[in-house]
Amino acid sequence: MKNYLSYLPAFLREYEEIKAIAAVEDDVIEALWEAFSFVEENQWIETSNEEGIRRREKMMGLPGSTLSLDERRTRILSNWNAAIPFTDETFRQWVASMMADAPYTLVIDGSRFLVELTLHKMYEARTALFLTTGRNMVPANMELRIEYLYNLYSQCEAFTHGALAAWQHRQLSEEAYAA
Repeated sequence: MKNYLSYLPAFLREYEEIKAIAAVEDDVIEALWEAFSFVEENQWIETSNEEGIRRREKMMGLPGSTLSLDERRTRILSNWNAAIPFTDETFRQWVASMMADAPYTLVIDGSRFLVELTLHKMYEARTALFLTTGRNMVPANMELRIEYLYNLYSQCEAFTHGALAAWQHRQLSEEAYAA
């Protein structure tokens, strides 16, 4: 950011009074720029900081949370994008925005009145939102079901018992890892 003096004509920059005014103005302009940046970042859910996320949670009636800032942001985006009435396409778009980077499978079976989400157990924290907000989007006669995928024994065969000893049983079954 340029300083105040750089905007003045050259002949005014020489005066001590103008230099003193410029020093004060630079501090004021810097403070205003920081305030503007703060407001600009909090204008969008994707760039909101802790205060902006907390304000949106309060507006949406979401309870305080121990989730990370990114998970809270995903939860707010999910609620924001929850469009009613229910159509397959809008629901798929909502689930895609909610799941973000988590791999999942979504099956909407109208003949069995079933909406089924399948995902890895390590993404379980995101499912509460699926059940609460999703319940408001899906017709009442359709069942919402979540199935979790676990790591299989065959995926552990590449590791030695010594390597596996460092992991807890829950970690081996629920967390994604590369063999």
